[in-house]
Amino acid sequence: MKLTKINFFSFVSLDTQNYRVERHNHNTYEINVVVGGSMEVAVDNESFRLFPGDALLWNANSYHYNKLGKDEHAEFVTVHFETDEKISDAMLPVYHQFQREKMHLIRMFISEAKDHGTDSESPALSLLEAIVKMCLCKTEATVFSNDTSALIYGKVMRLMAIHSVRDIPKIQDMADLCGVSATTLKNAFKQQTGKSIKKYYNDLRIQYAKDMLLNGDSTKQVADTLSFSSVPYFLHFFKNNTGMSVREFLSQNK
Repeated sequence: MKLTKINFFSFVSLDTQNYRVERHNHNTYEINVVVGGSMEVAVDNESFRLFPGDALLWNANSYHYNKLGKDEHAEFVTVHFETDEKISDAMLPVYHQFQREKMHLIRMFISEAKDHGTDSESPALSLLEAIVKMCLCKTEATVFSNDTSALIYGKVMRLMAIHSVRDIPKIQDMADLCGVSATTLKNAFKQQTGKSIKKYYNDLRIQYAKDMLLNGDSTKQVADTLSFSSVPYFLHFFKNNTGMSVREFLSQNK
């Protein structure tokens, strides 16, 4: 199975007395992932309470609604998408929980979708394919598509997802686990995402660093958590990759 199109993408933050999207359906598959807070999602006759890291994927034309109760807050991503093969009705709806250390995959998808759009050339499509496959299957042998580079990319994303940012395997170790050379792995990753695996990993660390800083963590806590050798090295890394200092970043995001 391969994802062919993202029809709709939305990342919203809701903080309201009462929010509800009445029962409706789409002619595409839909996935919701909660990033913060909690919300209720009902699909056909099943109701789910989703918390941070929870994902719900359901079939095309399923009637569903989203609901927040009084004084509830939720941040969540909603995506409608198409595939080249039908997903078995017996598998849907499916619930999956992304552990905290695996949420970088969701954050990277949101970032790519916001920055580069969701057309067929965007890395967001490949990232969403990895997310959907993680929801549908839980084995390392998952086949992401018949394309060799996509298969390697899918395995790499799964390896990254099962490790925290600070202990993601080295490129050679991932290549060994994928049964290919390091050069083949790097080329496949670049072909699927448009960026080197090193650049992807650096972007991942920056995204985590930003989240921690905005959450009130100190630069020392960020440096320790993300395995930087020292605070000065982290500060240098941050400025080189964002074009601004930590102080400037925090000032812009008060």
